[in-house]
Amino acid sequence: MGIADWLRYPLFNAFDSKEVKFLLSTQHDLGYISYHDGQATLTAKGWEQIQAATANGIPGKCFVAMSFDEDLKKPIFDDGIEPAIEIDCKMKAVRIDLVPHNDNIVDKIIAEIRTCQFMVADFTGNKAGVYFEAGFAKGLGREVIWTCREDDFENIHFDIAQFSHIVWKDPKDLRTRLAYKIKATIPGAP
Repeated sequence: MGIADWLRYPLFNAFDSKEVKFLLSTQHDLGYISYHDGQATLTAKGWEQIQAATANGIPGKCFVAMSFDEDLKKPIFDDGIEPAIEIDCKMKAVRIDLVPHNDNIVDKIIAEIRTCQFMVADFTGNKAGVYFEAGFAKGLGREVIWTCREDDFENIHFDIAQFSHIVWKDPKDLRTRLAYKIKATIPGAP
């Protein structure tokens, strides 16, 4: 495909051909594409990015599945999961209710899980959605880090009891133990 063909900006969901040129220039500067005789070609580095986004997820992207009950959501995520992922491990935490979208929520969840490198699934509150999301991630071959608050661990379903869980006491304990687990098991963690 020649460069002129790439300038069809609707294919890029771009505003105009100038925006397409900017996107192509940026991809070239990052080493993802090269130009030869008026042809744009993906480089090995570009293929690695595509493979990472499809086969193994986007490096460093973590989907978080958990209860959205107000008494659980804030302390578990804000004081435990998010700082463990983003501050301690320098990765990106994605919680679906914090992702702006106009999509069907289940479609958006599936799309986000497909692009994550790994998942943190907290079973505190025993929510069916967390089971669905963790099972889907496992089916894609994504690493799932299983967590549950100590006083609720007896309520987890038999089917997931076989997995090694981080059984935590409070959000601070969760943060510490989750950061260690990510660093020990997820490629690319510092």
